[in-house]
Amino acid sequence: TILPGQQKVSIDQAFHLATEHHAAGRRQPAADLARRVVQAQPRHALAWQLLGIIAHESGVINTIDPLGGSYFIEKLTNEMEEEALAYIKKIDDMGGMIKAIELGYPQREIAEAAYHYQRQIEKKEKIVVGMNDFIVEEESQIELLKIPDEVNERQEARLKKVKRERDKKRVQKALLELEKACEGNKNVIPLLIEAAQAYATEGEMMSIMKGVFGEYKDPAIW
Repeated sequence: TILPGQQKVSIDQAFHLATEHHAAGRRQPAADLARRVVQAQPRHALAWQLLGIIAHESGVINTIDPLGGSYFIEKLTNEMEEEALAYIKKIDDMGGMIKAIELGYPQREIAEAAYHYQRQIEKKEKIVVGMNDFIVEEESQIELLKIPDEVNERQEARLKKVKRERDKKRVQKALLELEKACEGNKNVIPLLIEAAQAYATEGEMMSIMKGVFGEYKDPAIW
């Protein structure tokens, strides 16, 4: 978070949507937020202090790009570019991305990469702090966000109100035009916009498209 110039560290977004506690932190000066977090949740103190040391004692924030000109970073960038271009060429040789998906190529690559990564973690060839090493036996005290049932009920009521008050003929016409475009070779984006402006719901538009194109089911890759 320090090297690219990020000014904050997410506290709870790894667990759920941001709570008011976290959202409020975005509007506070970093120093004030750090003190409040350390006081409220002492276990985060070390992480904040380490960030402070890196930012203020190492001097990395004295330049806009502390890694600019780094041979190692440039080498990694070049290797990533070469590997990406090799993937693109392989997919092009297959006949394009659609054909590659039909052959199960990207799905297989993703599955194999995930398997390889998991095996590295299990064998401790790759250390993930807090997962397979440096584990602290401590229950999380982060307050989890709970969406009350009233929110869902309120949204349902708003949706029913929109459907009741919208111009039904305009909605039907917009959805019919969208269906015709899907069946032909016409750009559907303007028609989706028109349907949205007529207050057709996302579900209604998706149902039209699903009825024409069907529903894609990813083949199982083992």
